[in-house]
Amino acid sequence: MAASAELFEAMAFITTTPSLQVNVLLDSSSSHHIIKDRSLFSSYDVLGATSVQTANCGSLQALASGTVSFRLPLADRSVLVNLQNCLHAPDIPINLFSVGTLQHHRLAVRFEHGSVDSSPYMELVFPPDHPVVPNFSFVATIIKRMSFLHCDFVCPSGPSALLADSLSPPAVQHFSSPPLSPSL
Repeated sequence: MAASAELFEAMAFITTTPSLQVNVLLDSSSSHHIIKDRSLFSSYDVLGATSVQTANCGSLQALASGTVSFRLPLADRSVLVNLQNCLHAPDIPINLFSVGTLQHHRLAVRFEHGSVDSSPYMELVFPPDHPVVPNFSFVATIIKRMSFLHCDFVCPSGPSALLADSLSPPAVQHFSSPPLSPSL
């Protein structure tokens, strides 16, 4: 997880800047995606509960693991992305996406320094041989040297929510994480 002081400084900036729409921090030191809101999980396994060590030598209790989905806009349609083995940790200040897990699933992560006319940014790019979204990219916003995204999370509804993986459309990219351990 990002260093606490820098994260709190960035969070203060975000909360005092109403035009910013971000809900995810891209974290290069996290080995798992960590999600704050239980209602975003389409599958939920309390056996996946674990303690997570944080950058400030503290710990954060994950209550479960499961699948969380979000939409990416693509021309006149959207693509559903399922993130598997996300940890549910309600005490985390903002949702975290693990850069290492994204890269493990062949997404390229590009940091651009910007120019005189543009700010620095970070771009996530799907591989060129991806069956649904080849070379598709989306850009993270850099705030206080941290990379943030705005994801259109899909809130599952009704009793079929826990069966979301079997109900997902065929155009789905799955991202899983390594086995759970306290030394994430």
